[in-house]
Amino acid sequence: MKNVIIIFVIVLVLLLVFPASTVTAGTYKSLTLGVKNKNPLNIKKGGTTDWLGTVGYDSQGHAIFSSFVYGIRAAIKDIKGKISRGIDTIQELIYVWAMGNREPYITYLVNQTGYSRNQKLEFSKTTIQRLVIAMGQFESTYTISQSEFNSAWLLVV
Repeated sequence: MKNVIIIFVIVLVLLLVFPASTVTAGTYKSLTLGVKNKNPLNIKKGGTTDWLGTVGYDSQGHAIFSSFVYGIRAAIKDIKGKISRGIDTIQELIYVWAMGNREPYITYLVNQTGYSRNQKLEFSKTTIQRLVIAMGQFESTYTISQSEFNSAWLLVV
């Protein structure tokens, strides 16, 4: 009995120190790289500093975040920066954002957001929400919840 209690305490301590990674607010179809990394848009390191909430990087250089909100925040900040530099259409954004599957990605975003491929995008909550939610679905099959997006948005604006 004493051994069982000791094992129980050890397991409990390990769970407290190394909690299991869970997905609670959003939903997903499979455990994609973006879901594992809590980084649904597969953001990589941002310049010389780490993104807020980064806890590491995977072997491909994608940021691993402590929560989905930080991963979504990084995506919003990245898109904000691109729009401010004139990369402000779905087509331009995806040609900078993605290395492969660009045309299917653009078509998907056009269909999901209702914006045309060459329509100028403004940095507004509605526009960015539509875009980021659609990109999370395409990149990681992750459905970003309203709560996650709102929390991330508040960390940006």
